[in-house]
Amino acid sequence: MSCANSSHPMLTAIAAPRPLRIRLKWPATLWRWLGHMLELRRQRRALRDFGDRQLADVGLTREQALREANKPFWTRV
Repeated sequence: MSCANSSHPMLTAIAAPRPLRIRLKWPATLWRWLGHMLELRRQRRALRDFGDRQLADVGLTREQALREANKPFWTRV
């Protein structure tokens, strides 16, 4: 009796092995997060360097701008 001609359910259900697909999403996610954090850091440093007129345009006081600029880059709010 040949395995190919067998009517056993386990033997007929076996197919060719599928290629192993490993999805490594964490490097891309980490890269996006790092890019976002560096952009946030850049914006906070720019805010620190704003003049009084620029701060008035965005509606912030010098104290508020410095408080925001001194936050660590990983804090969002």
